[in-house]
Amino acid sequence: MIHTKYVALLGVIAAAGLSAYSVSGMVAENASTSNLNGAGYLVGHLELTAYDENGNIKAFRQTDNVVLNRGDNCIADLIFAEDSGGCSAEAAYDFIHIGTGSNATAPAEFWDPPLPITCTTTATPSTVAITNATGTTGASTLLTTPFLNVNANINEAAIKTASGCGNGDLLAYQQFTAIPLGVNDDLTVEWTITIDGN
Repeated sequence: MIHTKYVALLGVIAAAGLSAYSVSGMVAENASTSNLNGAGYLVGHLELTAYDENGNIKAFRQTDNVVLNRGDNCIADLIFAEDSGGCSAEAAYDFIHIGTGSNATAPAEFWDPPLPITCTTTATPSTVAITNATGTTGASTLLTTPFLNVNANINEAAIKTASGCGNGDLLAYQQFTAIPLGVNDDLTVEWTITIDGN
């Protein structure tokens, strides 16, 4: 008899728990469909292709990254023509840097220039191609930069507003497995930033 009562009591407790879980689930689901919620984000996708002196592909890397806190602040400054984030409001993010000095122990989202990067810069801005947003698809910006005769083990890249290693504001940064490049090897970097306010 005691065993029967114990089993019955467990059944009541389990039913109460399931009821509470179901109510909680319904509340969370209703909250997630609120018109007040948004899913806007800025994300990056980085592709690096290394070529030997004969134009053959010798290495390829691809990885995703988020736009850094510094980049978020500078974007807000650019949109509203302010300078509260310490950024140059008139500068565009059109330079890709590559380097050999990655610091895997530092939280990248908090880095400000100058980066912990031994950078190789391009003398001219990246080629920029913009794809406009349509429907629920966000806008994307593709930056492409070729680096010729690199002669270094490249393991990091950044998007900045200036060509100088210690100059400009930082939008995005990423580390990756090193790409060994000889004196006659080239590297093409393609970095897509997606802006989606849906």
